[in-house]
Amino acid sequence: MRLSIFDGAVETDVAVMLSGAHPIVDQMADGRWLVAGSRAQEGEKNGRIHPVDGQVEHTMILGDGIENLLCSADGTVWVGYFDEGIFGGPNKDGSWPVSSGGIVQFDATGTPLWSFNKQVRENHSVADSYAMTLSGTDLWACFYTDFPIARISGGKPVFWSNSVAGAKAIAVKDDIVLLAGGYSEDANRITLVK
Repeated sequence: MRLSIFDGAVETDVAVMLSGAHPIVDQMADGRWLVAGSRAQEGEKNGRIHPVDGQVEHTMILGDGIENLLCSADGTVWVGYFDEGIFGGPNKDGSWPVSSGGIVQFDATGTPLWSFNKQVRENHSVADSYAMTLSGTDLWACFYTDFPIARISGGKPVFWSNSVAGAKAIAVKDDIVLLAGGYSEDANRITLVK
């Protein structure tokens, strides 16, 4: 695959590399590319960091069932998982895979730093990460089952109730949240909430 930044006139940061199966891509704050295979076997290093020359610089285990992948300005990586990754069962040694965390923050080397389902002790858990975005280094998410709007800042979540089910994208500016998508006839819906 060929990855680049295109501003409408000029293409920069061009990198060519193997894509692998079902790739999800984001650019890291330092310009390197993070490519992850959304499906992975236990212990598989399905995340690869590529400098602009396209070579593999580092590999890491990001887990199975990746739905969302975001690289933060602070160098960390946020990964949201779909239900097959979250509920796929324990590893062969009885431990739970990283994907069981629902939404997980990693450092730039692939070490898990924070895990939603393991660390949030409120009436929310991630069963399927539908939508995620970053505002600065704060993660905003909307997830199944009750689709709260959540902001995670410094490992501390804040929740707002939400009646918009199935949004597949979220954008945030100050106190305005845009939710896009939904089920069936609401697939093209755009909703603004304050």
